[in-house]
Amino acid sequence: MTAERRKKVRLMRWGIGFVILSTLVVGTMLIDQGYAPAPREFLRQLADRPETGTMFKDASSDRFDATVFLYTVLVIAPLAALAALAALAIALVMVEVTIIPVARKLGVPDGFMHAVLLIVGAATVYFQSAVWLPGSLKLLGLVARAYLIAST
Repeated sequence: MTAERRKKVRLMRWGIGFVILSTLVVGTMLIDQGYAPAPREFLRQLADRPETGTMFKDASSDRFDATVFLYTVLVIAPLAALAALAALAIALVMVEVTIIPVARKLGVPDGFMHAVLLIVGAATVYFQSAVWLPGSLKLLGLVARAYLIAST
């Protein structure tokens, strides 16, 4: 690795660290000034969503069930994330093998085509949010409620 490349990598690491630290500082200031809810209040809002139903309502009898649910989510979530990353990698390879060569033959620059594909993908996720958003909010609400029950 050349000295110039090492310098770029070092600057990039400092930049990423600065962005993370700045985000944490701004978030803390927003919470402190009352512009954003505290994390515990945000968890309560998620736990009180109507989609979660009546699961884990009683703190005394449902504590064990909530703890088991949290451990189950903690075990399954990394596996689901790996499966999602594998599916994304396969989809990107499929796009790179099918759509990009056609765009090259038509004379469209690669950067422009990648930007178009990114915009189309983001629009698809947004317009199909009715499919995935309710289930995600229900799961987040259940995890928040289980955490609040198990931690009290």
